[in-house]
Amino acid sequence: IGGYSLSTIGNQIKDQLQSVPAGSEFDYIILDGGINDVYLGATEYGEVSTTAITAPPSAFDDTTAIGAFEQLMSMLKRSYPNAKIGYVITYQRDSRWMEGFVPEVIKACKKWGVSYLCLPATEVFNDMFNENAGAHTADTVHATVEGYELIMEYLPQWMEAIPEPEIIEGFEPEVYDQ
Repeated sequence: IGGYSLSTIGNQIKDQLQSVPAGSEFDYIILDGGINDVYLGATEYGEVSTTAITAPPSAFDDTTAIGAFEQLMSMLKRSYPNAKIGYVITYQRDSRWMEGFVPEVIKACKKWGVSYLCLPATEVFNDMFNENAGAHTADTVHATVEGYELIMEYLPQWMEAIPEPEIIEGFEPEVYDQ
């Protein structure tokens, strides 16, 4: 799931869940997101909350990128408790992304038990991706076919390493319905 924003600045990734038929099950749910939140600049990054992961999705502040990420994790963990969930931190490497959003989303992934792949921290990937950036991105943000082919070299091995989901005590699984 990706291509939208995490927070309320635009069409949210969580809105895409509405198109998933009730009762659907998935082996994996792989997400990316946050670039639209960071680069449109209309939202605060936010910080990982102290709210318990057993709190309902509405307990998380979706006006910040991190709060919306937590809300999305709450929704996904409730709706798809048997799915392996992973988050891909995409290749944007400027300071707004690397020093602002990325450290907080890594903390959020750890809080929620979500495996993450931080592409910007992979030196070999960065060297190859940046070596021919014009061929790998259409506009310095969105990957081209060649860019996705390079990213795909990293995904299978990472996905195989995502552990089985942990069943969370006190969690009431439910199909998300807005």
